[in-house]
Amino acid sequence: MNSYAPFLAELLRFYLGFILLAAAWGKSRTYTYFLSQLTESFLIPPAVSRAIAPCILLLEWVLALGILLLNSRWAIAVAAVLFTLFSLVLLQRYVSAGAVKCSCFGETDRPVTDYDLMRNGWLIAVFLGCFWLNDTAFRIATPLQLLAAGLAVLVALITVNFSDIMLQLFDTAEAGR
Repeated sequence: MNSYAPFLAELLRFYLGFILLAAAWGKSRTYTYFLSQLTESFLIPPAVSRAIAPCILLLEWVLALGILLLNSRWAIAVAAVLFTLFSLVLLQRYVSAGAVKCSCFGETDRPVTDYDLMRNGWLIAVFLGCFWLNDTAFRIATPLQLLAAGLAVLVALITVNFSDIMLQLFDTAEAGR
């Protein structure tokens, strides 16, 4: 394995952990909206939504902490499978219903965009890369781990807000014409 692989493994691990942490935090912060979107956008009956919403939240919190604190390959694998399944359901709803809302990171009243789907595809690729490189993580010095964590926070913030950033860029570009 290349000499940069342990740093890259840590960067990807922190990145995915912070993404899951942001998702859990956002849904927790806007829990009522998250619950309503399970019913309205994903056509899940209200009683079922009330039953599965806390399970989804708990699972996101546990997986995020498992990745960040324990470097758990199991948590990475479970999160990758669940995120991929969710992304496929989101894509199916997006294609079949057109406008669908998702409070993935606590957003409210914003429909899913093509950029959200691109972000999800990117995250699935990162999950695969993280899983592939993960056996080298935790083998770097603490200062490098802190650097990886700091970079991961920055990239996670960009990722969480990717759709809004891209829409703003295109609006600004079109206004300048």
